[in-house]
Amino acid sequence: MALVLNGTNNTIGGLAVGGLPDGTIDAGTLADNAVTSPKQGSGAVLQMVCWNVAPNKLDISSGTWAKTTVPTQASMHEVETKTIARKSTTSKMYFQVSGHVDADYSSGEHPSCVAILPGGSDTVLGAAYRHVANQGNEPLAWAFNGVDDFSSQADSANPEYELKCHLDGGDNMCFSRLEDTTINNNLFKVLFWEVEN
Repeated sequence: MALVLNGTNNTIGGLAVGGLPDGTIDAGTLADNAVTSPKQGSGAVLQMVCWNVAPNKLDISSGTWAKTTVPTQASMHEVETKTIARKSTTSKMYFQVSGHVDADYSSGEHPSCVAILPGGSDTVLGAAYRHVANQGNEPLAWAFNGVDDFSSQADSANPEYELKCHLDGGDNMCFSRLEDTTINNNLFKVLFWEVEN
């Protein structure tokens, strides 16, 4: 088919797929966001989100989680939630949790857990366990990671993540702060990467 130049609407008709010579289209030619996520290919990072957990001192005296049980919505305490709008329907969400938690309890040693669960679901996307033997203005570093295929999300287009915690036999868990002060010098963050599948 012959090429048809239309000066009225500035289009070229009859151009076959792949018909332009190599090097004809460069980055400056493309409009912003012109390359959709499926075109970027498997493994492309579609977005990165940093969740900065606000300073929070949680009363965890009523929880039921224990070291021999799996974290659930009911047995753990909610720290914060985060909702992220997906860029693609064929992606997965990878995350890395890193930060400090200060524990408060009367005496002894206590099992503790921090976990990420989908909103309203008991599916554990990632979790870490520590046997805490220090307390009160002696924060411990926590780190774990996970991946979400969105199969347990109520709204897969806008997945919700719940940061949960419990300290068996303890009184408080403090995120992004010390027990006695709200000075934000012990940050707790969750980094998300949406990656094309």
